[in-house]
Amino acid sequence: MSKTKFTKGKWVANGAFVSHEDLGCDAIVSGAGCKEINYKEAEANAFLIATSPDMYYEIEKDISILESQLISSETHGEASRLQDRLICKINLLKKARGEL
Repeated sequence: MSKTKFTKGKWVANGAFVSHEDLGCDAIVSGAGCKEINYKEAEANAFLIATSPDMYYEIEKDISILESQLISSETHGEASRLQDRLICKINLLKKARGEL
């Protein structure tokens, strides 16, 4: 798997702002140039951005679990289902890294 390229550490959403606790930097989620995004949507996007690293690591854990289950699966039907789930999770991480 490729390495993560995002800033590691704890991000916190506060309104439409996202802050990094350790680095002391802030970003505003404005939807600049997009007439359709209002403050409530920018605020929701800020929470999503702040939560994304946690979701990324949870997906990594899921992949490890699925790989273990796939190795130990006994039936072809079960292996096929696990393989489909594993591919889906791997593709999610590739999308998060900008590889898809």
